[in-house]
Amino acid sequence: MNGPGDMALLSSTDRQHLSEMFLRRLRRALLLRFFAGGLLSDGDRRLLDWVIYSTFCDCQALDDTSEARRLLNEARTGAGLFARPLTRRGGMKEWST
Repeated sequence: MNGPGDMALLSSTDRQHLSEMFLRRLRRALLLRFFAGGLLSDGDRRLLDWVIYSTFCDCQALDDTSEARRLLNEARTGAGLFARPLTRRGGMKEWST
């Protein structure tokens, strides 16, 4: 695919498969950024942010913006898949922030 105009040439089945793939990619990149962002170098974080932005743009090109925005909002607010786990017994946090 070279541009948004190429998306119009896809069959509805192809669009559905691409949409699912891009949403999975976005979900995975957001989960990596949310849960492992503190472990990454500055360059790795920028690269992952670029992956998130680029994949969001792919979702927009397929007119699947609502689900992509929902994932971004959940990641931003720490809701849904992005909710922090509860602390372990004894007060130790399972995940560092």
